[in-house]
Amino acid sequence: RGFEPVAGGSGASERQVDLAVQSAVEAAPDWSLIPYETRKAMCLGIERAMEGRVEELAEAMSLEMGKPIREALGEARSLLGKVKVSAIAQEALPDLALPNAPGESRWKSHGAVGIIGPYNYPVHLIHTHLMPALLAGNTVVFKPSEITPLTGHLYTEILEQLDLPVGVVNMVQGSGSLIGTLLSNHSEVDALLFT
Repeated sequence: RGFEPVAGGSGASERQVDLAVQSAVEAAPDWSLIPYETRKAMCLGIERAMEGRVEELAEAMSLEMGKPIREALGEARSLLGKVKVSAIAQEALPDLALPNAPGESRWKSHGAVGIIGPYNYPVHLIHTHLMPALLAGNTVVFKPSEITPLTGHLYTEILEQLDLPVGVVNMVQGSGSLIGTLLSNHSEVDALLFT
């Protein structure tokens, strides 16, 4: 039994990677100045945005990379609690300072963050990096695995419903050897997250 295409399209060009990074760079200063509670509220919109999309996202994962539908549904549902877990962790960190340690802790965003996603947990692992980055005041350019482009596309559609300012989240599609390399070596990407 042969393989059948699940989705079609073309990968980003070098110019499109540059534009995505530039968009994130330009949005970073204003995004980092938005109060944390406001950023948190915007990110918590994922619960509303996921309504009616869990099964669609799970089906795309299953079709693209062969994950059993039961596991794919679990992965899609895991998006709902990630913002809350990330917020709890971030809000608790100032209390984790060592007693009697000199100095003080201050939160500071990095700026434009690149995220390269894997194929085996194509939404969960991108989301695990993306939401804490946004909460911390960073902007993001992410590249889904080239094995799961439809899943990445659907995730981006969900993120578009969060009412984030333009340029805060950007996606580029394509191979790891080309697009992943361009993103990871880009001079204006301030941090790179991957699994």
